[in-house]
Amino acid sequence: MTMLLMYCIVPLVITVPLLRFVLFRRLFGFKDMRKGVKVFFSEHGQDARTIYNAGTKRGPKQIGGMALFEATKGAKYLPPLLIVWIVILLFQMGEMRGGSDWIALVVFLAGSAYLCTLNYRLRIVLDGNEMHKLDWRFRHQTYDLAQLVWAEQDSSESYRLEFEDGRSAYILRWITGHDVFKDCILNALEINKR
Repeated sequence: MTMLLMYCIVPLVITVPLLRFVLFRRLFGFKDMRKGVKVFFSEHGQDARTIYNAGTKRGPKQIGGMALFEATKGAKYLPPLLIVWIVILLFQMGEMRGGSDWIALVVFLAGSAYLCTLNYRLRIVLDGNEMHKLDWRFRHQTYDLAQLVWAEQDSSESYRLEFEDGRSAYILRWITGHDVFKDCILNALEINKR
């Protein structure tokens, strides 16, 4: 268990800071949102994709003149169920042998709980030319779509939006009203002539 956790954490610690560089992102399959992306694990991950995709065709909630996009039910509830299943398997296979395995399990559960909470709390509000969302530290952020300069899509079909002020926003692909959201972003790029 400890070695498995090390194989997960070390690449993550190295990879996350390097995602600021365009060439490094290209290695991971990031491409211009307008060109489309070859879906990674298209055959093997089809069942999970079907579950995550449930609800993306449903339109966003309309609140006044604003559109509210949320994570689909599959994106909210499938990851915690898979994590519980993994923990049950760890105990059934007798992998929890010593103190370091318990520490690794606690670190794994803490990281997983954080990511699941991030998915569960995902809400994007489009209000005219402004996009509101929570960042990875659960702080409210406002982005001006008139300053959108670049939109990328990675092999998991999630989006990275880059703005003139140097900020970037990462958007999970599995949101309600996905097609409406994607059209809004593509329209903003077209209006901005980017």
